[in-house]
Amino acid sequence: MKFTSSIYILFLCLTTVNINAQDIFLEKQKGVKYKRLSVLDSLNIKEPDFKNVDIELRICHTVWNFEPMNSKFIQITKDKNGQWTGRSYSYFFYNADHYNYKDVVVEYLSLEYWDKVWQTIIEENYLNLPTESDIKQENKPFVLVADGNSYTIEILTKKRYRRIVYNNPEIMYESCLEDGLDCLEYKHFLQLIQLLENKLDF
Repeated sequence: MKFTSSIYILFLCLTTVNINAQDIFLEKQKGVKYKRLSVLDSLNIKEPDFKNVDIELRICHTVWNFEPMNSKFIQITKDKNGQWTGRSYSYFFYNADHYNYKDVVVEYLSLEYWDKVWQTIIEENYLNLPTESDIKQENKPFVLVADGNSYTIEILTKKRYRRIVYNNPEIMYESCLEDGLDCLEYKHFLQLIQLLENKLDF
């Protein structure tokens, strides 16, 4: 993997409602096993040590264009003491094996109201949304997109792992509405993304 020494790193200091991993029901995904994303190696991100970590939330967003900093990876971790911390990495994505990191910017943030965001995520059961590939084909429109964007959300605990992946959800949702299709999965996923974007700026 090729990368330069420059990288955006954003440290997020978060506090939240004390909802532990054992309090969260995560549905088991059929046929889904944990596979380390290649970008984690490029970013030097270690796997969570569940002796100290209770929950880890990962968000990977890539916009398929050639603009600088077209991708962002956000890692949010809650430790056994209930303290939330996070990092945000902005980088340029070429392909699955080539990343370019430049324009170093480091920001230290204290995020307010993350407790409300996390509470909403749990109450709306967003962590158990289906991944796009599990949506029935008759509920998906046929759309060809040259560019667009993709999202990968991972939830990791000591006992359970979930991965939610959507490509071009905004376009797919609009096409669903135009075709009169059931769009609840896309609608709910976009609600989750909007909620996260408002607090995490990605």
